Amino acid sequence: MRLSTWKYIFKEGLGGLGKNFWMSLATITTVAIALVVLGIFLMMATNIQNIALYLESQVEIAAYLDDDFDRNRKSALISSVYAIDGVADVQYVTKEEGLERLKEQFGENSEILEAVEDVNPLTDSLEIWVSDPTLIHEIAASLGEVKGIRKVYYHGEVVEKLVQLTDMIRYFGMILVIMLVLGTLFLITNTVRLTVFARRREISIMQLVGATDGMIRWPFFLEGMLMGFLGSLIAVGVVVQAYLWAFEMISNLLPFVPLVPADPMLVNLSKLLVLSGMVVGAIGSWVSVRKYLRA
Repeated sequence: MRLSTWKYIFKEGLGGLGKNFWMSLATITTVAIALVVLGIFLMMATNIQNIALYLESQVEIAAYLDDDFDRNRKSALISSVYAIDGVADVQYVTKEEGLERLKEQFGENSEILEAVEDVNPLTDSLEIWVSDPTLIHEIAASLGEVKGIRKVYYHGEVVEKLVQLTDMIRYFGMILVIMLVLGTLFLITNTVRLTVFARRREISIMQLVGATDGMIRWPFFLEGMLMGFLGSLIAVGVVVQAYLWAFEMISNLLPFVPLVPADPMLVNLSKLLVLSGMVVGAIGSWVSVRKYLRA
């Protein structure tokens, strides 16, 4: 296309927003609302996924060693445990460290443990974290065969319920995200179509004076992209402020909840919302005008 043609396209595309102000405003508002809902849900889904991963990472097995275990074999024992498929991390805990932990748990009542301090009844142990909670039964069985380990302890039923819960969260969240994305696309596209339909006389006049289909489509394409862009900027502002507020409130009330840090999540989410708004606005206009020209 010639430079003059592009000037005309940009002039008409930008001018269309002003000539059809109320319809453009309705489209921009619809885009903003739809993307706010999508953005908030994506933030929730990301944090739920992060919490699920955190819970899985906390799945732990305790392996208690023989009373007469030789600590000189500590490195060899840890290597044997690491060799088991699914073991993510291993920490050796001496019986002295175990007693200190008990004192911390008892808090003000820790003096009741002073009576057993000289004859510590605990044994050295291993704290073992797994990479995949579904393998915990197999890992526990393998640990029971390792020389030097007397007893293996883990909450089998709790782990199974945790795995079921995290799987349900993932699948349910994925389904909702797909449904919400499709609903957002449908809503925005149909709103843009109404904008194009309201200007059908303008399209008919352009056809009568000999304008090509491309000359008709491109201004609408640019206009739709601009409406999507403006709507997405509003959505980004609302979503970012909402997350910063929620992050601060939840961090103060429930500091143990592992929320996803604002940076870089909000940056990536903002890019996604802006790109989505522009793409959907442009596609909505393009498809609507194309169908009208074929009619």
